Amino acid sequence: TIHCISHRFELALKDSLLNNKLNKTTADVRDFLISLFYLFKKSPKLSRMMKATGNTMDVQTYKFKKVHGTRFVAHLRLGLRALINDYVILLQTLEHCVATKKMSPKLPATLRKLQDVRFLTACCFLLQLLDILTPLSLAFEKASVLSHEVQIQVLQTQVQLQELAKEDKSLQEVLKYGGFELKDSVVEQRMLKLGHHRKPDVQKQYVMMSYDGMKRGCQPETVISTYCNQVLPAIEKSLNDRFETFDDKVFQNMRWIDPSLWNEDPMEDLQQLKFLANHLQKRSASVDSPEVCDVKEAMLEKEWKDFRLLCKTLYPKFTTKQLWKQIFIYRRKNYPNICKLAECVLSVGPSNSSVEAGFSHLTALLNDRRLSLSHETMENLLLLKVNHLVLTASEREDILQKALDEFLKPGQKRKQKMDDGLEEHTEKRKKPNEEEGEESENEEIEVLEEDLPSGEEDLYFSDISDIEH
Repeated sequence: TIHCISHRFELALKDSLLNNKLNKTTADVRDFLISLFYLFKKSPKLSRMMKATGNTMDVQTYKFKKVHGTRFVAHLRLGLRALINDYVILLQTLEHCVATKKMSPKLPATLRKLQDVRFLTACCFLLQLLDILTPLSLAFEKASVLSHEVQIQVLQTQVQLQELAKEDKSLQEVLKYGGFELKDSVVEQRMLKLGHHRKPDVQKQYVMMSYDGMKRGCQPETVISTYCNQVLPAIEKSLNDRFETFDDKVFQNMRWIDPSLWNEDPMEDLQQLKFLANHLQKRSASVDSPEVCDVKEAMLEKEWKDFRLLCKTLYPKFTTKQLWKQIFIYRRKNYPNICKLAECVLSVGPSNSSVEAGFSHLTALLNDRRLSLSHETMENLLLLKVNHLVLTASEREDILQKALDEFLKPGQKRKQKMDDGLEEHTEKRKKPNEEEGEESENEEIEVLEEDLPSGEEDLYFSDISDIEH
């Protein structure tokens, strides 16, 4: 099965980080977050008590996030961050509820879980691990990574994982990453002051909160050693297995598309162009479509030297996508062979996130207030929404004008009909029997003449003529 890069990344983490045979700690934390989410969702009273406790202590509290029903790492990180931010306040709230015995019977087990130092250590180390993995996951979700950049991004993440495994952190260092400090059975947390979550980082103020009642149990240092010695190497191996196809020579010869990866010697990049041109010509010939990549290799060397000079002179600070957008619009005639190769490279999409986003946009368009939209109208709206970065202003205007002309076409069925003027409106209201209508109108005028006072006939009929005009 061939998966896009987003799915490959999530499957790699499922094989390693969420593998119960390898390590049950991450799965326990995830299950706890799910139960905590439903506990507060089904108990508004408990939510109010926790918020009131935070307001009394003048600290900011956060809602617990939904971490299930999704495969993305960023959602798990948000849920874990909310738990860590509310950790001490949550402990105090649950302890009060257990003492009063007026809440759910699940609270004592939840409180015991939170009081375990091993669980707190796992949460803090997992947060540090997710902070490394989340940027790569978000980059894959947004489809901001080109095909030749996938392997580079994965290697950078693997280097960060190796550094994390070699640091050999102590228990206090791991807890400090989450904002905690442990002294015997007392844990202190640096919590954000109430109402300061929207302020800039320079203006934010913090309050130190403490809780006495933590229980060490088994050695919490074993959690750190398990992650460093087993989980992190497993993640690195899973990433290698899932993304080994991107370590191909074809993708390596696509790096000329990015000016930041150019070599000092232009001939080295020219070899990449020639290799890619030969590869694409062979592939197009095998499917009986030689016109797909009809590149003249004899012209590549001259075009490439001029193209490098042009980019360094006029587009030194442009990103890859910005550069090629300008080249395709204004310089295509000057570099036809390079543009053909660039189109082939940029058309290889490593992620299908844009396709999945298109389904989400379509779901948002077709709601209860837009049930009468035709298929053609929905197609045009989706085309404008999804391809707004690709379409030019003239192409967008053509799509809108075509839809407007179709809407104004004569004989089109509409719920509301357009009136071009009073004369057309009066003509539509007239019945086919015009002669009978004229006779009845003359009789009505004669009756009106008799009823009107003397001297006001001219005024009345002048008003009627104005209305008809």
